[in-house]
Amino acid sequence: MWSGALVIELDPHGRIVRFNHFCESLTGYSFAEVEGRLIWDLAVPPEEVDSVRAIFTHLVAGQAPDRHENYWRTRDGGRRLVAWSNKALTGANGEVRFIIGTGIDITEQRRAERKLRESEERFRRVVESDMLGIFFPKPGGSVADANDYFLRLLGYTRQDLRAGHVQWRRFAAPEDAEQRRTADAEIRRAGTLTPFETELVRPDGRRVPVLIGGASLEREDGISVCFVLDLTERRLLEQELREAQKPEAIGRFAGGVAHDFNNLLTVILGVSETLLAGLPPQDPRRTSAEEILQGARRATGLTQQLLAFGRRQVFQLRVFDLNTVVAEMRGILQRLIGKRIQVSTIPGGRRSHVRADRGQIEQVIMNLALNARDAMPDGGRLSIATSNGETSLDQQDAGGNTARRPSVLLAVSDTGAGISPEVQAHMFEPFYTTKKVGEGTGLGFATVYGIVSQTGGRIDVRSAPGQGATFRILLPCVDEPAELEEGAPAASAPGGGETVLLVEDEAAVRRLLAAMLRRGGYQVLEAADGREALDVASRHTGTLHLLVTDVVMRGMAGHELARRLGHERPGLKTLFISGYSDEAIEGRGFKGSAAVFLQKPFAPGVLARRIREILHAPGPRATGH
Repeated sequence: MWSGALVIELDPHGRIVRFNHFCESLTGYSFAEVEGRLIWDLAVPPEEVDSVRAIFTHLVAGQAPDRHENYWRTRDGGRRLVAWSNKALTGANGEVRFIIGTGIDITEQRRAERKLRESEERFRRVVESDMLGIFFPKPGGSVADANDYFLRLLGYTRQDLRAGHVQWRRFAAPEDAEQRRTADAEIRRAGTLTPFETELVRPDGRRVPVLIGGASLEREDGISVCFVLDLTERRLLEQELREAQKPEAIGRFAGGVAHDFNNLLTVILGVSETLLAGLPPQDPRRTSAEEILQGARRATGLTQQLLAFGRRQVFQLRVFDLNTVVAEMRGILQRLIGKRIQVSTIPGGRRSHVRADRGQIEQVIMNLALNARDAMPDGGRLSIATSNGETSLDQQDAGGNTARRPSVLLAVSDTGAGISPEVQAHMFEPFYTTKKVGEGTGLGFATVYGIVSQTGGRIDVRSAPGQGATFRILLPCVDEPAELEEGAPAASAPGGGETVLLVEDEAAVRRLLAAMLRRGGYQVLEAADGREALDVASRHTGTLHLLVTDVVMRGMAGHELARRLGHERPGLKTLFISGYSDEAIEGRGFKGSAAVFLQKPFAPGVLARRIREILHAPGPRATGH
């Protein structure tokens, strides 16, 4: 027997004559069990029986090759691949008497070869893919080889590579020379290169941001391999994210200062109106008082614009006249977009009352006007018109039936460069912009689209390159009278002696509101915070008609105070006031409606009217939770 080899001897019919112990170990059969049995009935898989018998027949005839491979079956059902070397033994008459086969189990070898081929194929796919740049630097800085993706990324050709033009010193950013030397040393020392971000320079001077990692190939010539990931797309996305966060940052800033600023404006508005109310028409001091009042109102508008820009304003639906809004915005739009563009407003819809958030509709007009300005750098005309008649909106009822709903058309037109069909297909998508990086966020049209959709309307654009653009907005119109604006003068709404518990942690605002309420005919109890309010209420033996409380206060929040007093006095009604944005209020548990909430700053007449609305409403108001 030959050590380490399988040896089997067969007679001319294929019966087993000899079976060494390596064959026994491989198959799991002893020689006593297999002696005299046909080899293809015992150890050859069914699908290879015909081929093995044919080889054996040719061996007996002296016509078969000396070597072949086939699988052997084992007793437990397994299979092993065996490489055979065959020898025919003949007798004195030349006839074959025995066939001796010597075999080596090559199952693991072939499995390893297959894995190696699979690994090589995977590596080949990676090298040839358009996802990862690969180059093989030499110790001196030149590049021995690179895949096509790396060459395309840097703007080189195969000819450049063969000519030796592709070198570290040429495509590495000059300021990163020390980093490159450190990377070479790290590969030689540690065998790997920790990935780092850098920029590679193309022959045309354009820089490509990349992530580079690498490893040593442990070759005598010192060639290593480096992997390059293009970060251009990621950098663009990061830039878009930073641009998108600008409105969010402004909104956070506006929300942060709104509380203190609105408290100050509440005092200024209240004191100004009080001064005006006490001055006769001919008093020369009225002019100064009116200037103070107008300045406070303009500051109020500025605060609301900042909050609207950051989407942190308190959302309030009101019925208003769209024609009035369009007419009132002409002046501010003309100042905003400059004298080179002529602004005209054409209010024409007979049915022009809509229920929406006026601030958001103004934001829609403002965004479209600013976009029109950018489309007319050399000047032009901007017109804002309303109409109705042939325009209508589809509306589905609870049963799924569609009905036509009257609407008002708001059209914003310019004589600018126009918009191509390709841009029109994507212009309302968030972050889509045709402007240069840093000149636009890609949120203007998306914001317009969102506001119009949430209001129950729709928007489309009619434009062509060189022919200007017209944005057509359809909004549902309502047959209801316009509601009085918060800043408009209110009719006198005197109280009837009801008792109001006023809770406000800003002393100046509390003194002002208390004076306003007392002048309006109310009995006023004052408290600086929730704890003090509970003490004041417990000492008051009479009826407590209304709680007017700030939402955000030290210690106990307004909604918690309203809840606790509501248990003690079931008939108590509540009006929440706050200078914070709605986001800050929601974060403190307040879930009120416009009927029980008043946003600072507000004028005395607005407060008086809101209090009368609440006191005259049937039943207790919601207490904020």
